[in-house]
Amino acid sequence: MNYLAEITETQLQIIYKVMIKRIAKGYSAEQLSYLLGRQRNYVAKVEFFAHDCYHISELSKIAKALEEDDYTCFMPARIRDDRIKIHMEKDLRDDTYTYTCATFSEEHKRRVRFVLEEYVGLCVFMDYSGTLDYEMMIVLDTVEVMIRDDYFYKERSPLDIFLSIKRFLKFPINPYCLQLVLDSYCETHYRRKLKRTYKGNYFFYMLDED
Repeated sequence: MNYLAEITETQLQIIYKVMIKRIAKGYSAEQLSYLLGRQRNYVAKVEFFAHDCYHISELSKIAKALEEDDYTCFMPARIRDDRIKIHMEKDLRDDTYTYTCATFSEEHKRRVRFVLEEYVGLCVFMDYSGTLDYEMMIVLDTVEVMIRDDYFYKERSPLDIFLSIKRFLKFPINPYCLQLVLDSYCETHYRRKLKRTYKGNYFFYMLDED
């Protein structure tokens, strides 16, 4: 995936800081997109400068998802509105993505701004063995309790559900497990099932009483 774009220096710093904290947390771009209640390729598009940069309300959600204090951790020390020409490359080798970001001057001179590596492993090629299997069962049981307690009587964002389960269990869960469980409850074979609802570009879950 290679994209050319023109953004501000401040936007580059924000995208870089979110990206490095996302990778350090072990979340794929798709998992973070899910927690935000956006399409699965949303975060990847932002990281490749193919979509507008995150706004403040989304940065606040990202901070909660990544267990940061608040969105200011993603902000640069100084706001710079000077525009830069930017290019991102992504290569896969031996289960590792390498991201190379470079800017281009008016004289077309290339300058590498950062290089990041992300181990894809479990976060991309999900299987159902070991820890993931056990975690799935815990999340499944927890969501069942939440449904019985009418937690889903109103629309709940994936991030709100994620944080509620984390507070209840006292430990973080894999966003992919949460997605599998919640989407399974949107299937018709459950007596009390959930449904996805949409508001603009965001989706939510709530009890399906139809």
